Amino acid sequence: AAQKQMNLGLLFAFIFTLPTAVILISLNEPIIGAIYGRGNFTQEHVTAAAPALAAFALGLPAYMAMKVVSTAFFANKDTRTPFKGGMIAIITNLLFIALFMPCMKHIGIALATTLSSWCNWIYLTVKLGKLWQIRIDGSTIKECLKQLLISGIMFASILIANICYADRCYIEGETLRNLALLIVLGISIIIFLIAGKISGAFSFMKEIKSIDK
Repeated sequence: AAQKQMNLGLLFAFIFTLPTAVILISLNEPIIGAIYGRGNFTQEHVTAAAPALAAFALGLPAYMAMKVVSTAFFANKDTRTPFKGGMIAIITNLLFIALFMPCMKHIGIALATTLSSWCNWIYLTVKLGKLWQIRIDGSTIKECLKQLLISGIMFASILIANICYADRCYIEGETLRNLALLIVLGISIIIFLIAGKISGAFSFMKEIKSIDK
């Protein structure tokens, strides 16, 4: 039962974080421009900050998955293992910063944070399997692949929309840029929902509802 709930928790986390990561990665510059691109925050600053947002976004699934897995340790009154995972994240973060920052500057710091989060999640997942035989089962991996597929379709739809329409609007000014951003977001979310419905990537939601009942 614990394994089933953890696997459903991972699927629930990924179904939100994967498309969010896709949006933040593929639309990093328009999003930064829409939020901060005014006053003293010039287009040059927007262009510099956008890749850092994309680097942070790569870690979104790991951040959420880490929260799901760590609850299993806390439920078993084990705070030592999550603490060790946190220390691993800190150490790997510093190592990745030292590795990436000289050539990637502030983007390297963001990427280091992302990679250290993935290291933390992998460590906790492996330890969970060793301590209590709770693992990510084959059906969950299959469902995760479905989610990756529909997220990839969403990513492709954003790229196509940018090339065919939005790219020229992003450079026209604040109003046109923000309008184009909203249109591309709307189109990509609709495509994601349609692809998810066709592929059955949302079917696990029924199991979550049955557990709640």
